[in-house]
Amino acid sequence: CATFAGSCTAVSMVMDDSFGDGWNGATYSIVDADGNEVATGGLTGGSTATDDLCLDDGCYTITVGGGTWDSEISWTLGDLASGVAESVNFSLNGDCEFAVLGCTDPGADNYNPDANVDDSSCVYCVYGCKLVCTAVY
Repeated sequence: CATFAGSCTAVSMVMDDSFGDGWNGATYSIVDADGNEVATGGLTGGSTATDDLCLDDGCYTITVGGGTWDSEISWTLGDLASGVAESVNFSLNGDCEFAVLGCTDPGADNYNPDANVDDSSCVYCVYGCKLVCTAVY
């Protein structure tokens, strides 16, 4: 962080493209707990690039994607999070409680025990049973 003003944690956003032609319009966005975008960028060409960032302690969400070939992209943010075109929550030196959207009703067919915010997606078997159709005649 010597090159950044103030106190923060240095992280590197390493962007990769398996085809080698950049992210084709995909970008990353890092948003703090207050909803402020604190960093954004993307791989404009080639197979790899690194953005050096300095983030204050706190809670963040990173979103990656939006290009024409998102299946080709991958990324790593320091050693905190990695993934392919998905949203990830992470914390820098602090306790964070993130909203995990999903069905919070244990009686639903798609109950998500990790969800802490109900997103109205619960599905219930109409006749009290679960049917699986393996073939149609």
